[in-house]
Parts: sequence; structure tokens; C-alpha cells
Amino acid sequence: MRTAIYVDGFNLYYWMKPSPYRWIDLKMLAANAIARPDKKHEIVAVKYFTARVSDTLDDPSKSTRQDVYIRALRAVIPELTVYFGEFRRQKKLMPLVHSDGVSPGPMRWVWDTEEKGSDVNLAVELVNDAWLNLYDLAIVISNDSDLERAVSIAKRKQRTVGVLVRGDAEVNSLKRVSTFWKRLRPDDLAKALLPYEIPGKSIRIPAEWAAKEAAAGVR
Repeated sequence: MRTAIYVDGFNLYYWMKPSPYRWIDLKMLAANAIARPDKKHEIVAVKYFTARVSDTLDDPSKSTRQDVYIRALRAVIPELTVYFGEFRRQKKLMPLVHSDGVSPGPMRWVWDTEEKGSDVNLAVELVNDAWLNLYDLAIVISNDSDLERAVSIAKRKQRTVGVLVRGDAEVNSLKRVSTFWKRLRPDDLAKALLPYEIPGKSIRIPAEWAAKEAAAGVR
């Protein structure tokens, strides 16, 4: 079965952020989740939708870690294509939350960060690839309900579309329109880790990520 994988990068990252898992082989993550003894999958494309991040005063190596991770993915996944949206950071005036969690507090200026474009890019590629007959099965890794329409259209082209939602999500719209769906768990991440050093390449897991793995006794 010709299988294409579509990964909403930031959607997945925000789930992984509090965990020790960052150094993830996206192809392996999806392949493990859909593996069945009676099915064979030919991975024809892995499409990763993200945006370039910028360094901050409290995290001056953020962009370097992202670059290293993308280099690692490109080295181990020959089918990979990376699509970049836009990461916006702007000042916004918002109310503080009172201790009761209900009534608004005084207004304060905050930094509001937002990633734009990944959901649109993923939807376009999913539908266009269905139209071009690229895949028999599409695997979408996201819990973004904005993808509901794109999943429905791909299915109308007689494609099978499975959705892998992150473990803390409950997205009834995607569950309803997809052919099947599955909830990813932390152990799915643990079984899809890249090696500390990419064989034949001068690419190594960022020190901060290795430290998180070591502290959690991941491997």
C-alpha cells in the first residue's frame, strides 16, 4: 500500500515539549503506529510542516537545535520534504487571570507567538497528492480540527486517510471524517527515537535533548 505521511510539526512538538522526547524519527513513529502483520506499506512521502524558530534571550540555541533536527531527519528519511510556514511574535495587550480563574485581571502587555501556514500547507498537500494519485493511504499526524475538510476531500478521491492524534487530544471532527484514527502515547515516541549520532553523518542529538533523555532514563 502506497503510504504518505503528513506531520503537523508544531502540533506534535507542543505535546512532546514537557516530555523527554524530542529526537524523533517521524517516519518510524508513523510506521510503528500503523504496522499490522497482514499489511505492507511502501512509504512514498514524508511531509513535515513547520516554521523557522528564532533564538530568544532565555533560549539562545533554539534555532540551532531545530536546524540539527531537520538535518537529522533529512539524513535518515530519504522520502522527506520540509515545508516552512511562518512563526510570528508580536506584543499583545491581554488581561491577567485572577486566582479564581474566571474574572479577568488588569491588562498587561505580553509576547504572543503564533505559527502560521502549517495547517494550510498540510491541507493543500494532502488534497493535491490525492488528486495526483500519489498515495493509497495517507497518515496525518495532527489534532488540528481545521484539517477536517481536507481529510474529507481526500477520502472522496477514494483514498484511505488515517489520523494519529497526540495523546492529550480528543478531536471528534477528525475522528468522524477519517477512515481510522489512533491516539499516540509516550511509549510510541520512546520506540521511535533516532540514534544519538546519525550513522555516517556529523549529526548528533543536541546536548539539551540528550540531557532530558538521560534525566528521565529513556535509554
